[in-house]
Amino acid sequence: VIDTNLTSSIPLASFFKIFYKKKTVEQGAATTVYCALKPGLENESGRYFNDSTVTNLADKWTDNDLNIFWEWTEKVIRERTANLS
Repeated sequence: VIDTNLTSSIPLASFFKIFYKKKTVEQGAATTVYCALKPGLENESGRYFNDSTVTNLADKWTDNDLNIFWEWTEKVIRERTANLS
């Protein structure tokens, strides 16, 4: 979890911060920058990187888990942005 105020209005995100190590913005960006600049990663599309290392999530998440989380995320975004237009 990146230590920013972006999730301050989402109660569940605050809950997750209790259990996950917080990272600075720089630490949070490090893996993205690594993947963008590391020679040889051009063909690694679709892989999950954590702390600049390929990580296998297959043992941790099922497609159903991810689908439920995706739908929840869309719902929260719709609710939180409904009054912005």
